[in-house]
Parts: sequence; C-alpha cells; structure tokens
Amino acid sequence: MTTYEVWAEGFRATGNQDQAYYWGQAEGETFTEACQQLARINPAFAEYFDAERLTHWGCRLFPTEAEARQTYG
Repeated sequence: MTTYEVWAEGFRATGNQDQAYYWGQAEGETFTEACQQLARINPAFAEYFDAERLTHWGCRLFPTEAEARQTYG
C-alpha cells in the first residue's frame, strides 16, 4: 500500500473563493482507494466526497499540493 496526501483544488464561484485545501493522508493501492479510505475515517470529508467524480464539494482531488494549486492557488 502507498500513503497518499489528499488535496482539494481551490475555487472561485458566486463571489466566494478559497485556495487549495489539505485533507490529510490515507493509504491505498491507488489514489482513488486512498480517497475512499479517507472518507471512511473522516466524516467531514465523507459528507461531500464524490467517489465517482473524485471531488469534494465539486472541487477535484489531487495527491500533491502543487497539482491542487494549479487552478486557483
């Protein structure tokens, strides 16, 4: 198993904006599995996690801070 960091990209929408957000670390054979594991252990993450789209509240998830910050910092 590999340990992955889970980052959500930043956003700008309807007058609101925020930078990339670090959700934590989880283990999995793939990044998708790690996100699913994080949803099992973190209820706040699980509430808006979409496993099919690999998003949290519509923001894409990434395994590195650099990738997550490419869109809106």
